[in-house]
This record gives sequence, structure tokens and C-alpha cells, in this order.
Amino acid sequence: TSYLQQEHPSVITNQSPESLAGEYHPPASPLTPEKEQDSTQQRRGSDGKLRGRKRASDPAPPLDSEIERVFLWDLDETLIIFHSLLTGTFATRFSKDSAKAVSLGLWMEEMIFNLADTRLFFNDLEECDQVHIDDVASDDNGQDLSTYNFAADGFQSPSSGATLCLGTGVHGGVDWMRKLAFRYRRVKEVYNTYKNNIGGVLGSPKREEWLQLRRDMEVMTDMWLTNALKALTLINS
Repeated sequence: TSYLQQEHPSVITNQSPESLAGEYHPPASPLTPEKEQDSTQQRRGSDGKLRGRKRASDPAPPLDSEIERVFLWDLDETLIIFHSLLTGTFATRFSKDSAKAVSLGLWMEEMIFNLADTRLFFNDLEECDQVHIDDVASDDNGQDLSTYNFAADGFQSPSSGATLCLGTGVHGGVDWMRKLAFRYRRVKEVYNTYKNNIGGVLGSPKREEWLQLRRDMEVMTDMWLTNALKALTLINS
């Protein structure tokens, strides 16, 4: 007995696998006996006869204006350039003055840590990373912080140490958690007050140093910051 083998014509497409991936629909899983019975009962009319299942119309796709796009940025080496200046890799790759590049990186590092220490409680909160700045807001009693002395409230006492913040869900006492919440509230206030006025949060003479650093960085990096700001402006529009 001979058999004829049917040849299936090859389908030639100029679409990439990535574009075709969006057309793939996984097969429906088989019904369990219980689900199949329920489905059959639902298709029976009042006279006991089986009825065809009504097919729900596919919902209309959302309008492009209704889609909210969220852009996530890894700041280092994307919107800002920092690490590659310190290591010298930027200077090597783009044929820049290596000593000058490292010097600018160290200058930026000093300004970052100075701001973090003096205004954002870096030493207090370094080991207390929260998923969100409002995570400990429930521990805040709303006390007026205008005259509050953060340096003398005993938050970093030798007996407590930084280990209280290390484990997920590990908290100190009620008083300590309230002081932690105070710090995060102040960080939020500083951000909201100065997010459009960096010079204001730095103060003089740090503001003048920051402006000079920006000018030198633009020259060294072929206007990296300017181009990053253009990208953000386009995305925001």
C-alpha cells in the first residue's frame, strides 16, 4: 500500500518573531467534569433543549489617550553620569582627560553625600530603606517639626544601632518609630519645597560650587545633562 504525503506550502513573512508573538493565543484548557456539567446546564433553555452559547463581544481596545505610560529610569549612567567618571571608563571610551573626569566624579560624590548628610538624614536612614517614603507615616503623630532638634532626639543612640532597620518588618519601639517617621516627613518636605530649586536647598557657597560643577560636567560629557533634560521634556510632552 502506498501513501501520498501532502506537502504544506511554506509561509514566508517579513514579520519578525517579536511582532508575531503578539498574535499568539494559548489554547483553552480542557473543562473539568464539574465545569463541563455547569456549562451544559447553562446552555439548556427552560424547555430542556440545548441552546447555543451567546458569544460576548470583545471589549473595544482602550484609546491611546487612555493608556498611562510609566518610564522607569536607572539614574546612574542614564539621566546622570557618575560611576563611569569615578572609574575612568568614560574618559577611556570617549578619549577624555582621565584625571579631569575622575576629579569631577569625586567632586560630584562629595556634593551628593554632603546634601544627603545635612538635609536628608543619610547617616540615620542609610540602613532604613523603605519601599515608599510614606511607609512609616502611620507612626507619625503630626507633631510640629519647625523647632524639633533631630540631632538631640536620641535616634542614633548606641543601644539601638542601625540594625533595627535591617530586617523586613523589624521595628524598634513606638518612640523610635515615631522619630523615624519624623525624619521621613522632613525628607518629603525638603523634596516638595526644593524639587524645582536645587540652589535653594544647597545654599551658599555650595550653590556656586554646584553651578561650576554643572558647567564643567557639560564640557567633559558633551552636554550629557542637557540631552537628558531634552529626553525628559519630550517624554513629558
